[in-house]
Amino acid sequence: RVFNRPSMDVVERLSCQGQGYITEAVQAIGIRSRGLGIAIKIADGNARAMPWIVVEIFRQLGIGDSHQRQQLQELVARPIRNVRGDAVGCYRPVFTLSVA
Repeated sequence: RVFNRPSMDVVERLSCQGQGYITEAVQAIGIRSRGLGIAIKIADGNARAMPWIVVEIFRQLGIGDSHQRQQLQELVARPIRNVRGDAVGCYRPVFTLSVA
């Protein structure tokens, strides 16, 4: 496994239900318990939003129990801060999954 923090923290917090790989704003995650493969590509090449995307995908798919989902929310429940440390915004995933 190749891990890149913080997005792979999301997979690890699900008690090894999945395995993942990340490179250059691309992430692939396999959820063994579901026989499911997930591929994510961020078009502009910047992976900083990846943890929020992965948490939202897991939420929409109902992956993990309620305690694990709460832990994942806590992982991404932090504001975007400017150089002075002021909270200036937040990431909010706005997508709905569809089957390809």
